[in-house]
Amino acid sequence: MWIPLGRAEELEIDQSTANRQVNSAVDRGYLSKERPDRGKCYLFNATQHGRCNYERSVEYTMDVYGAALEALGDQREAFEQNLNTFVSAFARRLGANDVEEGGKHSHIPARW
Repeated sequence: MWIPLGRAEELEIDQSTANRQVNSAVDRGYLSKERPDRGKCYLFNATQHGRCNYERSVEYTMDVYGAALEALGDQREAFEQNLNTFVSAFARRLGANDVEEGGKHSHIPARW
């Protein structure tokens, strides 16, 4: 697999790391791999198994977060406000000043 240099840099991974991770996902059945038009590049797609595994993982994670937040009881709102303040300050410190404007760092969850 080859990832264009700019994309690998954006993901902050090197080419060999990307290759290992994607090939592992193909080996486990999470992704399919095809070479359209017999070109040099492969096209990867999530398989049904990969999509189901991802959805189960997200559902489990959200359940755990929900249970942890519920356990806070009356302190939940204060925790969420403090966490929001922390994440926003952290993003700004990283130079992600455009978080709220939908810029290149907008994937950073600065608001809950």
